[in-house]
Amino acid sequence: MARDLTATPIRRTNPVMGTWASIHVHDEAPPATVDDAIDGVFAELARLEDIFSTFRRESEISRFNRGEIDLGPRPATVGHATSPPRWRG
Repeated sequence: MARDLTATPIRRTNPVMGTWASIHVHDEAPPATVDDAIDGVFAELARLEDIFSTFRRESEISRFNRGEIDLGPRPATVGHATSPPRWRG
């Protein structure tokens, strides 16, 4: 049976990482199910912002950049990506 995706989508927009994230869901799922899924997405975006935001003083990346925390042992590729840049010129 084909789904009717012409119904009005459920839309939510929240601020995240200095911009806006907008989620549009086109589905026949019950609205409560869609709302729960959208809540989960925005919760994950907030979690990632808490880690990676360079604008939040207490984010993990800001604390790492100030030398307040150490990432400990990590794969070489991650270590390289988190090492201070070495400029060649």
